[in-house]
Amino acid sequence: MTETATVPREGVVVGGLSWLGRWLLLVPEAALLSILLLLYVALNVPLGVAILAALLVTSFTIRTLALHLARFHIGAGHYHDAEALLWVAHTLYPYSADTLALQGTLAMARGELEQAEQALREAVRLLPGQPSFYIALSGTLIDLGRPAEAAMAARQALRLDDQAAQAYLFLAEAEQARGTASDEVEAHLRTGITLTRTPAVQAALQCSLAAHLLGAGRFAEATLALHVAEGLVQHCGALHQAQLRYHISELLVIQGLTERAREQNQHAEAINADDRFNAAPWRSAHPS
Repeated sequence: MTETATVPREGVVVGGLSWLGRWLLLVPEAALLSILLLLYVALNVPLGVAILAALLVTSFTIRTLALHLARFHIGAGHYHDAEALLWVAHTLYPYSADTLALQGTLAMARGELEQAEQALREAVRLLPGQPSFYIALSGTLIDLGRPAEAAMAARQALRLDDQAAQAYLFLAEAEQARGTASDEVEAHLRTGITLTRTPAVQAALQCSLAAHLLGAGRFAEATLALHVAEGLVQHCGALHQAQLRYHISELLVIQGLTERAREQNQHAEAINADDRFNAAPWRSAHPS
């Protein structure tokens, strides 16, 4: 009975230490602030502690703001601005998994897939419990032509979050590239569709479903999926919208709907007038 009770206690201790380690990696400033508060209580040196605490709070605020702005600028196609903001965040804290993941997303948007993989794998190493990192890695590996590894990354994301619609999208694409049965690929896409209301992810899933149905000769169902995607795309951000419209136009051409395809291309080119998104692979348009 003692041995049985010991195992759960050890599991709780290991789990607690793991959680504490992840917390410290994400917000190291919090630990330092706690130490400063203890020093203040123990040594009663308010001025020095106050100055250090103010510096830590300022550093945390700047780093958090830089990450949020970098994410926005990547979505808007302002890659130089995003790069500068990520440099600030990395300088303030070089072991941030969030910063590395955004650096990977930026590299992917620029078409620098090897650099994207390197940054995302480092983010996963630092914070292995974050499903969005595996999702982004899966998309990168698909574009690198490594579907088996992409499927593994997508499945790991689903083990961490079985409601991750985007993971089903990448899993379907990876499995299709591996020659998996058509019914299984379609099931992954339809499951993802039921799990998300985010316009960009929903539209991407509908586009992939339409492409899959076209390949199977199921043209009426493919037309319906494309119609849904066209209705959703106008609610997406600039990067997502440009890439999705390009992709929709390709699928419309396959169906022989050249006039609608031309309209989608014109919309995409109007958004992409300064060629911001030409280097971005299709999968980089998906939010991570």
